[in-house]
Amino acid sequence: MTVRWLGTFLDDPLDVPGTVLEFVAGQPGVADQLVVMKYGERVKTLSDHQLEIRRAEGLRDFTEAQDELAGWVAARSWTSGHGPKAIFLDAMEWMRERKILLPGVSRLARLVARVRDDTTHRLWAELEGLLTTAQRRVLDGLLEVAPGMRVSDLERWRKGRGPVLDRNRIER
Repeated sequence: MTVRWLGTFLDDPLDVPGTVLEFVAGQPGVADQLVVMKYGERVKTLSDHQLEIRRAEGLRDFTEAQDELAGWVAARSWTSGHGPKAIFLDAMEWMRERKILLPGVSRLARLVARVRDDTTHRLWAELEGLLTTAQRRVLDGLLEVAPGMRVSDLERWRKGRGPVLDRNRIER
């Protein structure tokens, strides 16, 4: 039941509200609902049932789809400009649509962050390759702190207090 709602199996399938346990116990017609409390005593039962559920629902494990998801995240990062939170949420939806069991939150967050960082570095490399030597000099100059100043021109611009850029200084 938790797979349908959460997209993953709980470590302890009985770690749900009591009303849910009552409902689940009532489905197969279990007369004594306390029997449900003994469900996880046999570890093999849990793994057997998870395997049955995966087969019946056509669910795939995250590790099987991890590379495919990483490719999707890379494409999404490259084309959308969305931040990590939006891509994380979209990735969860992408996995649900493809019947992929969701991993732990931190595992998915690490994958999204790593792929986004890789994509960002690839973008920077592409943009850097388009610069002329003169444009590089101008950009490098923005980082220099002039004598008597505490911050660079770029920092002043970032705060909305910078000088106006002289377009004539930039050679194309």
